[in-house]
Amino acid sequence: CELALEIEKNMFDFMALRRQSDDTLQRLVQELPADLLALALKNTDAGFRKVVLGAMPKRMAQALEAQIQDQGSVSLRKVEQAREEVMQLVRELVEQGEIEFQLFEEATVS
Repeated sequence: CELALEIEKNMFDFMALRRQSDDTLQRLVQELPADLLALALKNTDAGFRKVVLGAMPKRMAQALEAQIQDQGSVSLRKVEQAREEVMQLVRELVEQGEIEFQLFEEATVS
């Protein structure tokens, strides 16, 4: 069932964090070590970072942004590994019913 695991891994893509509710993001940032999140956010676009950092208290977001900048150059492999660790936590929280995670862009109406 290696294919099923690969599909699940791809469904829980790090960039899917952009579509999550503030509640979900707030819960995630509470659970994640700051250094892991800073590493995972390395080399993401400003819009993506703004969504994630916007779910944090302002001072915490500023500290994390500074930590991202202070890292300097980091190997892409380390960044990808950090993102995989973040998404592993997401999967665990979803399985435990702790968070709702929107896998795909959903059409909305108002």
